Amino acid sequence: MFCGDKKKLLEDMAYLKPTVFASVARLYNKFFALMKAKVANPTKGQFAGMFGGRCRLMITASAPISNEVKAFFINAIGVPMLEAYGQTENTGLANITGKNDTVNGHVGGICVSLEEKLVDIPDMDYLTSDVDENGKPTPRGEVCLRGYGVIPGYYMLDEKSKEVIDEHGWLHTGDVGEILDTGAIKIIDRKKNLFKLSQGEYVAPEKIENLYVKIPYIAEAFVFGDSLKDYCIGFFVADENMLPMKAKQLGFEGTLEELCNNQELLAELWKDIYV
Repeated sequence: MFCGDKKKLLEDMAYLKPTVFASVARLYNKFFALMKAKVANPTKGQFAGMFGGRCRLMITASAPISNEVKAFFINAIGVPMLEAYGQTENTGLANITGKNDTVNGHVGGICVSLEEKLVDIPDMDYLTSDVDENGKPTPRGEVCLRGYGVIPGYYMLDEKSKEVIDEHGWLHTGDVGEILDTGAIKIIDRKKNLFKLSQGEYVAPEKIENLYVKIPYIAEAFVFGDSLKDYCIGFFVADENMLPMKAKQLGFEGTLEELCNNQELLAELWKDIYV
């Protein structure tokens, strides 16, 4: 039923009136920026019509969502938002929050079909024996999953399979988690996809990219580093809807190409990007 144009997704929802809306964090971030631009202080249910008026549950997954954005949608739409975590290798779902959970910033407890544990990552100073400044246990480490939902391996890729699934059947996700008092998991970092700069510093590009795409007028972000250099470089793609709105607020107008090449505007935008 999708019309095929992602720019008209809100129009599709207003027409189709979904009762459950599941999406990725990035799309919620874009909706958040659009809604926030329309009104400064939304009241409960004010934006319900934008989702068709019948939505009773929202689900977010694929990447962490900020507490600000999650709280905004819960209050603006007036329905619970569940946050899910998982990978294709474990059939998509490993953890999910409850609809009555009032605490944000975690991905809930483990699903009944799986086992979950943390494994030490000494190189990154994440240990299951970690404690906080008060001596309270705060176990941290790589999130590992085992159970019926975990794949036995990659098709005809034995060596690749051994890299992610150990001899005991544990899937090593590459994500770093912390166990909270409630037993819920909080995803705090990535083990995989790291690169080291010349000064020996490890950089997790996905974590940085996820921060940048939260800026409303940035549609895509790519961070790259070279082990012979002591700095990273970034490539950014402008959001064709949000950039003109931001530019107008700053007193600039023009086509998307003209705005992207306007050095005065870029100098202003750089204040958001370079932090």
